[in-house]
Amino acid sequence: MRNSDDSRGHLIGRQFGGDGHDMRNIITQGKVQNNGDISDVENSIAEHVRTTKNTVLMSVTPLYRNGGVRASHVLIEAGMTAAGQSPTCFPIFRICYGSCR
Repeated sequence: MRNSDDSRGHLIGRQFGGDGHDMRNIITQGKVQNNGDISDVENSIAEHVRTTKNTVLMSVTPLYRNGGVRASHVLIEAGMTAAGQSPTCFPIFRICYGSCR
C-alpha cells in the first residue's frame, strides 16, 4: 500500500549516470529522505568529484524491515581513488539514514 509521503528514489542518482527508467535502480522511500538527506549526500559526492577530479566508488543499499516494499533505511558508502594513483579506496562517506542495526 502506498503512503502519502512515498517517493520514487534512485539508488544511483542521475548525476552519477543512474537510469531513472531502469526499475533495478528505483526504490520506494520517504519524500523527506529522498529530497533531503540523500540528495544532500549525493550533491556532496558530486561536488567532491568536480573539484578533485578523483574517481569515486559508490555503494547504495536499501534496507527493508519486516518484508516491506518501502526502504526503511538507505546505506550510502563512497570512497575515492586519487587521480593518477593506484586504485586504493579511501572512505569519504558512510551514511545510513535510519537505524541500520
